[in-house]
Amino acid sequence: VSPVDVIACMNKALRMCSARTKGFVQVRYSPPESLPMVLADALKLEQVFVNLILNASDAMEDSPVRQLEITLARVADTLQVRLQDTGPGVPPEKTESIFQPFFTTKPIGKGTGLGLHISRNLVEECKGTLDLLQAPGMGACFEVVLPIPPDA
Repeated sequence: VSPVDVIACMNKALRMCSARTKGFVQVRYSPPESLPMVLADALKLEQVFVNLILNASDAMEDSPVRQLEITLARVADTLQVRLQDTGPGVPPEKTESIFQPFFTTKPIGKGTGLGLHISRNLVEECKGTLDLLQAPGMGACFEVVLPIPPDA
């Protein structure tokens, strides 16, 4: 765990996902000029972002509008990362299940059901949270909140 630039992590994750998203998903992402560093493992944070980007891309496969909006912002003493897609969203009865190991809403053979479970664990290792924010009829919005160290 060391000081990590979340903007750099998101940029790298987007580059890693570009083969799957380019021409398929319109990514709306305008990071701020700068943000405070967070204490994390950069590779693990990139893995979380890659998983969330690819999940959003998969979820929007049958959507007429495939748009992923990514926002990064400082909120009080935390750094907030939100990924909002235009897919069908997560049914209310499945909102807690999606973070359980081996639970998947993807067709058989498409997913292991481990991505969100592992991602949540990786974020919690950084003393952060990963949650689903529900917006009815608006797709899914996943939020990663990471604490900003007091000296940042």
